Amino acid sequence: MPIIQGSDDLDTPLMVQLVKAMNWAHQNLQMEIEKSGAAPFNINQGIVLSNILLGINRPSDLAREMEISRQAVSIILKQLEGRGIIELIADPQHKLAKIVRMLPNDENEGILDVIHHARNVTEARLKKRIGAVKFKTLRAALGSSWGPIGEYQKGEKNP
Repeated sequence: MPIIQGSDDLDTPLMVQLVKAMNWAHQNLQMEIEKSGAAPFNINQGIVLSNILLGINRPSDLAREMEISRQAVSIILKQLEGRGIIELIADPQHKLAKIVRMLPNDENEGILDVIHHARNVTEARLKKRIGAVKFKTLRAALGSSWGPIGEYQKGEKNP
Protein backbone atom coordinates (compact mmCIF):
# COMPACT_ATOMS: atom_id res chain seq x y z
CA MET A 1 0.00 0.00 0.00
CA PRO A 2 1.55 3.32 -0.99
CA ILE A 3 2.28 5.85 1.68
CA ILE A 4 0.61 9.22 1.33
CA GLN A 5 2.98 11.52 3.11
CA GLY A 6 1.85 14.56 5.00
CA SER A 7 -1.30 16.50 5.32
CA ASP A 8 -2.16 20.10 5.86
CA ASP A 9 -2.51 19.37 9.58
CA LEU A 10 0.06 21.66 11.17
CA ASP A 11 -0.64 20.08 14.57
CA THR A 12 1.15 16.87 13.54
CA PRO A 13 4.50 16.79 15.40
CA LEU A 14 7.49 17.59 13.21
CA MET A 15 9.22 14.32 14.13
CA VAL A 16 6.22 12.35 12.84
CA GLN A 17 6.25 14.39 9.63
CA LEU A 18 9.99 13.74 9.16
CA VAL A 19 9.54 9.97 9.58
CA LYS A 20 6.64 9.96 7.11
CA ALA A 21 8.70 12.02 4.67
CA MET A 22 11.61 9.55 4.94
CA ASN A 23 9.24 6.65 4.31
CA TRP A 24 7.73 8.43 1.31
CA ALA A 25 11.16 9.11 -0.17
CA HIS A 26 12.41 5.58 0.49
CA GLN A 27 9.34 3.90 -1.01
CA ASN A 28 9.51 6.11 -4.10
CA LEU A 29 13.19 5.24 -4.53
CA GLN A 30 12.46 1.53 -4.15
CA MET A 31 9.61 1.71 -6.64
CA GLU A 32 11.92 3.29 -9.22
CA ILE A 33 14.66 0.74 -8.52
CA GLU A 34 12.19 -2.13 -8.92
CA LYS A 35 10.95 -0.66 -12.24
CA SER A 36 14.50 -1.13 -13.56
CA GLY A 37 14.39 -4.83 -12.70
CA ALA A 38 16.92 -4.51 -9.87
CA ALA A 39 16.24 -5.94 -6.43
CA PRO A 40 15.22 -3.23 -3.97
CA PHE A 41 17.26 -2.23 -0.92
CA ASN A 42 15.91 -2.01 2.59
CA ILE A 43 16.08 1.44 4.12
CA ASN A 44 19.26 0.71 6.11
CA GLN A 45 21.06 -0.69 3.04
CA GLY A 46 19.99 2.38 1.09
CA ILE A 47 21.33 4.78 3.71
CA VAL A 48 24.66 2.92 3.97
CA LEU A 49 24.98 2.74 0.20
CA SER A 50 24.20 6.46 -0.10
CA ASN A 51 27.00 7.24 2.36
CA ILE A 52 29.42 4.96 0.50
CA LEU A 53 28.56 6.77 -2.73
CA LEU A 54 29.36 10.05 -0.95
CA GLY A 55 32.88 8.73 -0.29
CA ILE A 56 32.59 7.40 3.27
CA ASN A 57 34.45 4.12 2.97
CA ARG A 58 35.37 2.92 6.46
CA PRO A 59 32.86 0.95 8.52
CA SER A 60 33.72 2.98 11.63
CA ASP A 61 33.14 6.25 9.73
CA LEU A 62 29.82 4.93 8.37
CA ALA A 63 28.72 4.07 11.92
CA ARG A 64 29.74 7.51 13.17
CA GLU A 65 28.04 9.30 10.27
CA MET A 66 24.82 7.32 10.67
CA GLU A 67 25.06 7.33 14.47
CA ILE A 68 24.51 3.61 14.76
CA SER A 69 26.72 0.86 16.15
CA ARG A 70 29.62 -0.59 14.19
CA GLN A 71 27.97 -3.98 14.63
CA ALA A 72 24.83 -2.71 12.87
CA VAL A 73 26.94 -1.32 10.02
CA SER A 74 28.78 -4.65 9.82
CA ILE A 75 25.48 -6.52 9.35
CA ILE A 76 24.35 -4.14 6.60
CA LEU A 77 27.73 -4.33 4.84
CA LYS A 78 27.57 -8.13 4.89
CA GLN A 79 24.15 -7.93 3.24
CA LEU A 80 25.50 -5.63 0.51
CA GLU A 81 28.57 -7.84 0.14
CA GLY A 82 26.30 -10.88 -0.22
CA ARG A 83 24.54 -9.12 -3.10
CA GLY A 84 27.90 -8.56 -4.81
CA ILE A 85 27.69 -4.78 -4.58
CA ILE A 86 30.59 -4.06 -2.25
CA GLU A 87 33.60 -5.77 -0.81
CA LEU A 88 35.60 -5.14 2.34
CA ILE A 89 39.33 -4.89 1.74
CA ALA A 90 42.26 -4.37 4.09
CA ASP A 91 43.10 -0.73 4.77
CA PRO A 92 46.74 -0.28 3.75
CA GLN A 93 47.15 2.51 6.34
CA HIS A 94 45.70 0.60 9.31
CA LYS A 95 46.38 -3.12 9.78
CA LEU A 96 43.16 -3.91 11.64
CA ALA A 97 40.82 -1.63 9.67
CA LYS A 98 38.79 -2.37 6.55
CA ILE A 99 37.72 -0.20 3.63
CA VAL A 100 34.44 -0.56 1.79
CA ARG A 101 34.82 -0.66 -1.97
CA MET A 102 32.17 -0.88 -4.65
CA LEU A 103 32.83 -3.98 -6.71
CA PRO A 104 33.91 -2.93 -10.19
CA ASN A 105 31.65 -4.82 -12.56
CA ASP A 106 29.09 -4.04 -15.23
CA GLU A 107 26.18 -5.00 -12.99
CA ASN A 108 27.27 -2.58 -10.26
CA GLU A 109 27.77 0.20 -12.79
CA GLY A 110 24.19 -0.50 -13.80
CA ILE A 111 22.89 -0.41 -10.22
CA LEU A 112 24.66 2.91 -9.62
CA ASP A 113 22.94 4.33 -12.69
CA VAL A 114 19.62 2.93 -11.44
CA ILE A 115 20.13 4.51 -7.99
CA HIS A 116 21.03 7.89 -9.49
CA HIS A 117 18.03 7.74 -11.82
CA ALA A 118 15.70 6.70 -8.96
CA ARG A 119 16.97 9.57 -6.82
CA ASN A 120 16.52 12.09 -9.63
CA VAL A 121 12.98 10.85 -10.43
CA THR A 122 12.00 10.92 -6.74
CA GLU A 123 13.36 14.45 -6.25
CA ALA A 124 11.64 15.67 -9.43
CA ARG A 125 8.37 14.07 -8.28
CA LEU A 126 8.64 15.80 -4.90
CA LYS A 127 9.52 19.16 -6.48
CA LYS A 128 6.53 18.92 -8.81
CA ARG A 129 4.16 17.98 -6.00
CA ILE A 130 5.19 20.58 -3.41
CA GLY A 131 6.41 23.30 -5.77
CA ALA A 132 9.85 24.69 -6.52
CA VAL A 133 9.85 27.26 -3.70
CA LYS A 134 8.94 24.74 -0.96
CA PHE A 135 11.40 22.24 -2.45
CA LYS A 136 14.23 24.79 -2.31
CA THR A 137 13.29 25.76 1.26
CA LEU A 138 13.12 22.10 2.32
CA ARG A 139 16.53 21.40 0.76
CA ALA A 140 18.01 24.42 2.56
CA ALA A 141 16.48 23.44 5.93
CA LEU A 142 17.62 19.82 5.70
CA GLY A 143 21.07 20.87 4.50
CA SER A 144 21.61 23.25 7.42
CA SER A 145 23.73 22.24 10.37
CA TRP A 146 21.48 21.17 13.20
CA GLY A 147 24.38 20.97 15.65
CA PRO A 148 25.38 18.09 17.89
CA ILE A 149 22.74 15.63 19.08
CA GLY A 150 21.50 16.20 22.59
CA GLU A 151 23.59 19.27 23.31
CA TYR A 152 22.40 22.81 23.68
CA GLN A 153 24.26 25.45 21.74
CA LYS A 154 25.65 28.51 23.49
CA GLY A 155 22.76 30.80 24.44
CA GLU A 156 20.15 28.10 23.76
CA LYS A 157 17.69 27.34 26.56
CA ASN A 158 16.13 24.04 27.51
CA PRO A 159 12.50 24.18 26.30
